[in-house]
Amino acid sequence: MVVSIERKTAEDYLQLLYALSREARLYVVSKLADSLLQEESGDVLKCRKARVVRRPSTMSDVELEKRFSGMVSPDYPETEPTWAEVISSNSGKTIKPIEKWL
Repeated sequence: MVVSIERKTAEDYLQLLYALSREARLYVVSKLADSLLQEESGDVLKCRKARVVRRPSTMSDVELEKRFSGMVSPDYPETEPTWAEVISSNSGKTIKPIEKWL
């Protein structure tokens, strides 16, 4: 792509660059160099838009509250199980049933 810039416009851009701080000028130069490298390699970034669709099967908070309003939640155990209890309850089982629940 060939872009022609008038000399006066280029001088105006240079004056703007000279007015910036050193860090800002380095930032602008690095962004320009990155854009040139991307253009040469053909990896020009393209804008992708995502579309969000609400599924009719998804219940709202009000619907969930209404559905579970009459149900009793299970009690949490008073103490956490020890590792020995966890290991003994799972020993002797094959891995497939355990993977199913993970």
